[in-house]
Amino acid sequence: MKKIVLYTQKGVDDSLIAAAHEAIDEFISMFPEYKNSFTIELRKDENIHDFRHSLENKIVSSRDSSRPGEINAANLTDLLGQDVCNNGRSDEIPVCLVDDKIFDKNNINGQAVFSDCFGLTTKKLNYDALVVSAEVCGFDKELIKTIFIHELGHVFNATHQNRANTVYDETKGTHCKNDLCIMGDNKYPELNQERLRRKAQGNPPFCDECIASMREYMSRMPELVRRVQTQQIQTPQQQPGGRPIIMPTGLPTAPLPPTEQWTEVLPVLPHNNREWKKEIREFYKNVAARDGDTYKENIRSQNYVARIKRADGSTLEIQANNEFNIALGATKTPQRDNLPSLKDMRDLVKLTQQKKSGMNFGENNEPEFNGRLLIACLEAQPKPLAMRNRPQITPEFLAQLQPETKRRLQAIINGRQQQQQRPQQNTR
Repeated sequence: MKKIVLYTQKGVDDSLIAAAHEAIDEFISMFPEYKNSFTIELRKDENIHDFRHSLENKIVSSRDSSRPGEINAANLTDLLGQDVCNNGRSDEIPVCLVDDKIFDKNNINGQAVFSDCFGLTTKKLNYDALVVSAEVCGFDKELIKTIFIHELGHVFNATHQNRANTVYDETKGTHCKNDLCIMGDNKYPELNQERLRRKAQGNPPFCDECIASMREYMSRMPELVRRVQTQQIQTPQQQPGGRPIIMPTGLPTAPLPPTEQWTEVLPVLPHNNREWKKEIREFYKNVAARDGDTYKENIRSQNYVARIKRADGSTLEIQANNEFNIALGATKTPQRDNLPSLKDMRDLVKLTQQKKSGMNFGENNEPEFNGRLLIACLEAQPKPLAMRNRPQITPEFLAQLQPETKRRLQAIINGRQQQQQRPQQNTR
């Protein structure tokens, strides 16, 4: 478990503190597979009565006579980080919101160079810490959110120096060169507007490369446990070192993007032309054509996001952030629930077979979701699909299924038992 601790200077407006808290939560929500491994804790200076442990004590120690009334951001983040290390709280990431102006001080060619900061992150071997200034942000709640998300991007290694499309500056560090990514350098009011625009469309403010860098970094953090994890299995159809298996999940209930984002014609954009998207896109386009349904794709999403609209008014929603992590959902109508149908699960099994892969069952899926998926895997031809973490068919599991799903599953099990009881015949 990793704890993000939000420290706030005495006197900071509660609405600004709430904005900072929302920004941290918004950042964590971009990585749903790790969200359960994070907690957020608020430590307001007003509630700390021992001055030695207060944020104000660290602020006093961080001030520099060269800039009266302002805070040396690097000094403050160092003190926050050292406090974490010295008190055995390695599971904490201290983040800080202050009212005062903050600045950074660098020594370049023997000269002290001062620069104003919206925010600053310090990354050391044993700790990460960041600070954001409400005053430099003009006390603008949305801009404060943007700076917090940007600085958290630094904490989680979005723009490490070995990555492509980054630029290094001796005073500002490493930033992203991709167009209007929130990890860009310094045009924060513009990046703030871009974040809000992308958020309204259901898209993250980071470019794909930053997202990939952070996911890779998180995968190496021992405190974080993936809730959804692609794994390796080996089946008779696979060579040693086989490909990752498909990890299907149910889609959470969420507002759908605006209609104008969905289209049957894809513009030539890098994120739409990725090879892994093409295979899934071609498969589900064929599914829609087979059934006489309409296929549309969210052209602005960095992930694969598509919708098949059916004659009865329902839709199948398909999302994937890589070729082996696929989420399915359906709209609820008077005739059906909001889970993918057995037919949808059978199609997913066909895609899995096409990729010469297998199926991984998520423990957080609804039992009915896993029940339908299990039927499709067991009925696969010419033989059942390779599965990992498949649910045990116990009375307790069956009791959670809808009657038709339960009946089908029991029929499959009974058929297998009868087949096993038949006497074997010798053949020549």
